[in-house]
Amino acid sequence: MIKIQRSVCYGKNYDGARGPKGAQQPCCLCGIGIHAPGAYLHLHDGGGFAVTESEAMILSAAGDLGLHPIGPECIRRRPELAPYVVRTPERAR
Repeated sequence: MIKIQRSVCYGKNYDGARGPKGAQQPCCLCGIGIHAPGAYLHLHDGGGFAVTESEAMILSAAGDLGLHPIGPECIRRRPELAPYVVRTPERAR
């Protein structure tokens, strides 16, 4: 389990020109639209923590928010999240 924090620009990105358009989904960390998400974070406890799939199985289901897309730039900028990235889109929301 690792604590995560949204970018301070999340709202600006989400509502601005870089935000999701049409079928795009927002990156869970920065709010920039992702056309074809290929990576996800399993969020828990109100979205404040990313967990591995094995951790999600033993934690309370009440705090489980499921898989949320994460953009490639956020993965590159935050290498500490690599063990928590899930690349199986069929399990997404």
